[in-house]
Amino acid sequence: MKIRRVGIFPNPQKKECLGYINTLEGLFRKADIDVYLPDFIPYPVKTGRRSVSLKSFLNKVDIIIVLGGDGTFLYAARECHGAKIPLLGVNMGSFGFLTEFTKEDFLMSMGSIINGDYRIVELLMLNASVLRKGRRIANFTALNDAVLNRDSFSKALEIQVDLGKEFLNEYFADGIIIATPTGSTAHSLSAGGPIVVQTMESMLITPICPHTLTNRPVIIPSETKVSLRVRKSGKNTRLNIDGQEYINLKNDDTVVVTRHKNPVKLVRPAQRSYCAILRDKLNWGGTYRNKW
Repeated sequence: MKIRRVGIFPNPQKKECLGYINTLEGLFRKADIDVYLPDFIPYPVKTGRRSVSLKSFLNKVDIIIVLGGDGTFLYAARECHGAKIPLLGVNMGSFGFLTEFTKEDFLMSMGSIINGDYRIVELLMLNASVLRKGRRIANFTALNDAVLNRDSFSKALEIQVDLGKEFLNEYFADGIIIATPTGSTAHSLSAGGPIVVQTMESMLITPICPHTLTNRPVIIPSETKVSLRVRKSGKNTRLNIDGQEYINLKNDDTVVVTRHKNPVKLVRPAQRSYCAILRDKLNWGGTYRNKW
């Protein structure tokens, strides 16, 4: 499908985004393409740029270009989730696992993308609900992970984990990470979890600093309902969503994590594979023979 209307979702904290937006606007106008920004993004409105409500933004655009780092992409994915609009990340940050295009790559690929010549990868998302005394008090969506953890001055937590109606384990640990394959290269990886290919239909359960050394990460089918019950908590026990949203938890609160019915559509450079992304972002250098 040829693109007629483009949405731009920038990180307003990055000054370099403004200059890049102006560059993109000029190029899109030459191609007779309308450009929209959500109105909660504090950027000045210029000729040819239309600042609209988020609802209107999602109803109008054919593709959303996210300008920033992975944090911006995670935020955009949650804000725009459910609209089924492809997200294309342009890396204005330092790492960029999800914002896979460099500024130069996108400008070179722009003509092909406008003509609909791009590849879409669907990324699994999570739904996380918090139950207190049997009543749901909060609900979240996450692209990377839902993390039940404590602050640095609290005691270790006792967390009961059930898979569906079956008891899995009671963990004595600093926390538990429930991650998507996309999130396997984020917090879960630093906690000793495996790297899972983004397109796998699975979720990960990764304990954070478990007191028992045999408590290892577990990969489960994506259809599994995971229940985390806080048996004993310290001060400031929290459920963190993608490292950007949180809610404080109490003893006997239950967090229920399931696969969300709607995935995120990620636009990936046509010639770039996930293996290439891993080599690049994790600084894998190939075989030692290549070094001599």
